[in-house]
Amino acid sequence: MKKLAFIILLLLPLSANASKYQQEDPLLQDEIDSIYKTMKDNLRGIVRLSSASAASLTVTSATINLATISSGTIPSFAVTGTATNNEAPSGRIGEFIETIVSVSSNSPPNGSFGDFIQMPLTAGDWELIGRINWNSNGATWSQVVIGIGTAIGTSGVGMVSGYSRLDEAWANSATTPLQVSQVCVIRVSLSGSATYRLKYAAVYSAGQPQALGALSARRMR
Repeated sequence: MKKLAFIILLLLPLSANASKYQQEDPLLQDEIDSIYKTMKDNLRGIVRLSSASAASLTVTSATINLATISSGTIPSFAVTGTATNNEAPSGRIGEFIETIVSVSSNSPPNGSFGDFIQMPLTAGDWELIGRINWNSNGATWSQVVIGIGTAIGTSGVGMVSGYSRLDEAWANSATTPLQVSQVCVIRVSLSGSATYRLKYAAVYSAGQPQALGALSARRMR
């Protein structure tokens, strides 16, 4: 931005004093005109927009508001939040994906993992959060496990305890009716598409616990 302001300051005196130079030395004026034209053409090329419709550029306030950009680079100071309750487009920073299971689902067989929610993600930097509300559904139980990973079916490979996996245990009981589990923000950095899963498991007998919950993802980059 400082370079841009410096170039503009250079151009203003040349333009303002053009008639003065022309009267004093026509040859010098021709050279100044050539330099002025070159600098002006270069200045036009600093910002390139593939579509000029509904686009605005405000340099003085260091803010760029663009309706449509299909090419080019936006400086970091120009990345601002939305001013309303809209959704970020797919592939853009702020894109949000969420799957909610609002009807109770039976847990997998005793001690086995299952896929509670599956979520396909595209390349990029994501932050994921998974949460499950458990209901004993009359079961005698002693442990629940949730995690976020790419393992399929009964496998829990790849989930890290204390980060992408949460284990909760208590004395074997038929009087613990509800349990809430959550895997808070984990980072997923992808060079290509991948499917992430909210995994769940329970240790129980004499009944079958049930679960409802959600898996959400936010694109950070």
